[in-house]
Amino acid sequence: HGVELAIVFGSFTYAEEFRDIDIAVYSKKMTFQDLLRLGVDLELELGLPVDVAPLDQLPPRFRLNVLLRGVVLLEKPGLYECLYMQTQDELMQAESLTKRHRLTDTLSF
Repeated sequence: HGVELAIVFGSFTYAEEFRDIDIAVYSKKMTFQDLLRLGVDLELELGLPVDVAPLDQLPPRFRLNVLLRGVVLLEKPGLYECLYMQTQDELMQAESLTKRHRLTDTLSF
């Protein structure tokens, strides 16, 4: 399927009972159809409901949570660290912009 990073997250990783397995994947080549096919293949293989999410398309805060709390199943060497740093940078930039907008709003009154 061309997956370069796969992380299982959610209730499957910490609870005795769960309703499905959540897996975030990263692939430069994967289309939406490929993502759906991967989910179906995993469900058939595991015999359990599986939700597959494209890691790079998750909102930054949620992505960071997946990276920090999830369990890495598969990793192209160095990719986890690269995506972690990229996500941290996105969050810091967003926070900086938010602070700048608040300051501008405060000063314009």
